[in-house]
Amino acid sequence: MSAYTRYIRAFIVVAVFSTGVCAARGERTLVVNPGSGVTTAVEIGYSTRRLRPSLPNARGLKARILRRSPTAVKLRIDASLKAAAGPRTLTLRVPHGRIRVPLYVPFSLPEAFPVPGLTAGLAKTIELPAAGVNASLRVSSAAPCRVSVGGGSGGFGRAVVLPVTDRKTARFRLISTDNSEKHVCRVSIQERLDNRYDGRARVSTLRVPVKPDRRVPASLATPRPGRVTAAVNPRLRWSEVRHANAWEVLIRPRSKHATKTWQTLNVENGKRVRGLKAGRYEWKVRAHYRQPGGILDVRSKFSKVGRFSVKP
Repeated sequence: MSAYTRYIRAFIVVAVFSTGVCAARGERTLVVNPGSGVTTAVEIGYSTRRLRPSLPNARGLKARILRRSPTAVKLRIDASLKAAAGPRTLTLRVPHGRIRVPLYVPFSLPEAFPVPGLTAGLAKTIELPAAGVNASLRVSSAAPCRVSVGGGSGGFGRAVVLPVTDRKTARFRLISTDNSEKHVCRVSIQERLDNRYDGRARVSTLRVPVKPDRRVPASLATPRPGRVTAAVNPRLRWSEVRHANAWEVLIRPRSKHATKTWQTLNVENGKRVRGLKAGRYEWKVRAHYRQPGGILDVRSKFSKVGRFSVKP
């Protein structure tokens, strides 16, 4: 049983024993999103003439009576944009006690939330003020922006669920693979609580501007394969490419009965190839610029196919 479920049951018990009646039409727990409001009807079973709604210790929330009937009231509860997330209580003072209606204010980004800066290809940790959130936050972003929870360079995807452990902050990492000018990551944040608030909690949108990494070139020239002399351990050479800091070499046998699938060969420019069986081969190479400390990878086109032979 979650802490929130125990909270709701406790309010139901208190209300029943203090007044003998606690009935609200529709949902028993009212979800009040910051910057909006909800309307509900509460049946109390006797005259509502002296009824007074109150919200003790609920800053940012206001309650007012819209309409009275002999045995029920229609209430409006509004939340300002500064209303803090978490469980709250609407108290109705009646002649024979009190009726307590449980409310919940879902997570919402503060108006003055500082928008972080982001550089393309480099991950940024963003910290959300999650005080009052009972369970978790769902954070999502469409490509080319991706989100992740935890450290390291892996685990990035379209959506993550952030557990709120210390009830104060929740952290996620954001990265963008778009190195163009004036790009923006659009991040959606919504509270989840035992899967009950999906669709009821407002989705907050965080727009994070992305700066291009000026160190990353826009494109790379295509390398040219050099002539390779037949040898037991032949030496592969190709033309240098400006800005390239990595190479991708593919080879495959030229025999009619051999596989036609290209295989990656781990070899540097001008170095000898070792461990290949005797025979004829073909190869090609392309240049890479891999962003230091990031994930951007600019690739050239593959070179024309070259040929070489390995002597027995």
